[in-house]
Amino acid sequence: RERGFGGAAVSTPTDRSTAALFLPSTGGVYLDYGPQTILSGVSRAVVSLWFRKLYYSGVPWVAADEALLSRNVLGGRHFDLRLQANRRAQVIIGTSATTVASWTSNTDLAVFNNGQATELVVVFDGTQPDNARRLQIVVNGINITALGTFSGTIPATLTSPSLGTWQIGAAGGANTARSIAIDEVAIW
Repeated sequence: RERGFGGAAVSTPTDRSTAALFLPSTGGVYLDYGPQTILSGVSRAVVSLWFRKLYYSGVPWVAADEALLSRNVLGGRHFDLRLQANRRAQVIIGTSATTVASWTSNTDLAVFNNGQATELVVVFDGTQPDNARRLQIVVNGINITALGTFSGTIPATLTSPSLGTWQIGAAGGANTARSIAIDEVAIW
């Protein structure tokens, strides 16, 4: 294993799509894990996953927001990791039941490409004094936090919603990911 951000071990980027969850180009398919209490009220956490976005129907990246991992519904906003058009990524964190703070990457980031196995890691540390240190985004071992902008204030602790379920490939049953392989989802 190689060493990545903060000395953490990271796997080398290989094609994981043969054993991964594959979500089809038609959308509407996702895994629902129910209302787990994972991340509720914590001040530190790491979320990671591998994905491989495939080219489909003339769309070079994504046409609209596509959620990779979330627990995010109106009245229960908590955590949302998604891809956006123009090769962007976004992390949304609930600051209350109905309000959020977010980080959105700049457009056309070279680290996001169709057909490429990509490791995406979100490091949350609410004990830090500002957004740029409370939320770090790492892609294939490279910290890309400075290649995006924050909106709102990242909270010191994550919310504890009573609504919504954890989903891989959707956010509240919407924003379903399309033509993508997702693997090795980990939360700790």
